[in-house]
Amino acid sequence: MPIKSRFWPTLWTWSDIRFESNYRKKPQRALVLTKTSEHIDLIRQVCHDRCLGLTEIGPGAGLVVDDLSEYFKNNDVVFATARMAIEAMASGCAVVVVDSRGLAGMVSTRNRHAWQLHNFGKRLLVRTIDASSLNAALDEYDFHDARIVSLKMRESADLERRACSLVAIYRSAIARAVLNPWTADQILAEFPSVMIRLFSWKDAGIHPSESVIPFF
Repeated sequence: MPIKSRFWPTLWTWSDIRFESNYRKKPQRALVLTKTSEHIDLIRQVCHDRCLGLTEIGPGAGLVVDDLSEYFKNNDVVFATARMAIEAMASGCAVVVVDSRGLAGMVSTRNRHAWQLHNFGKRLLVRTIDASSLNAALDEYDFHDARIVSLKMRESADLERRACSLVAIYRSAIARAVLNPWTADQILAEFPSVMIRLFSWKDAGIHPSESVIPFF
């Protein structure tokens, strides 16, 4: 179950998303998850040319399901963005970040961390969607790499793990404040810079665990 806020990345308990990909050396089946439909015809054609079976799900495809994890386990590659892309990665699928707004490419161990800072969303969709760019993304399919990406995603976006980390940070902050309490003037003086560091980690590339400063 995902939990999302305005400032923090989406976090999951993973209880309803199993880690169970077939990890075929060569992809055989693909899944497109989309809210829009403008890019589906092109994905269909590319998959047909590569002999990839294609399943289409989402409002843009006219099919909404409540058992998405069952579809993940039967597919090797998923075309998606944002939350849908994250869930697909966590299940073990290779993911091409794309929708009608544009293309980012195949998620890999080389780009996963940087792209996750942008939630695999709009800011990454800078490439034109055409047969050439889609084929180039699919050519990067590597089932070994997809497995590592999946494990990293489950670790980095795990709600329980992040909650434990934040609790440790808060306890440390409280302990430091007790030993060296700040005055009201110090708090007011430091508050703007603290808020910037706390809430702009996605754009600045700051990890949440590095952005919380004890200011009370």
